[in-house]
Amino acid sequence: MSVLIDFACLVRDEPRGLLVPGCTGFVFSNQCFGVACAHPKLEGVYIPLSFDDELLSTALQDAGCWQSITKDPVFNLDTVDVLLGELGLPLVTDRLVPEDNSDDVRSGEAWLRVIVSNPPENSVLAPLAGRKCVLIWCNGD
Repeated sequence: MSVLIDFACLVRDEPRGLLVPGCTGFVFSNQCFGVACAHPKLEGVYIPLSFDDELLSTALQDAGCWQSITKDPVFNLDTVDVLLGELGLPLVTDRLVPEDNSDDVRSGEAWLRVIVSNPPENSVLAPLAGRKCVLIWCNGD
């Protein structure tokens, strides 16, 4: 049995954090991909992070609505990596192109597939170096 935690239903706090995949019994969801209003799900652990999501929301507004940004030939993932660095997040975009285009494997606005890259040793993310995760924040639409 698993427990679904849908951040789109939480009125009090906007989600800003990292979903780390794993067999935990907790399945997390978030409204994302701009006007597509998709609700992908991922079983794992949620790590809250503090960052200003406005830059990401602007850069990725409606990105991934109908296909993953990793499949979009005009979308520049290097720009997203620069923004992640400017926000102080030790993350880079996961550039693996998924074969299927389902909501659960897509990458885009408010549901960004990332890899933890060179976190500071004293960081909560240090044990996750090299792990694939999903960065989430409040949907911008």
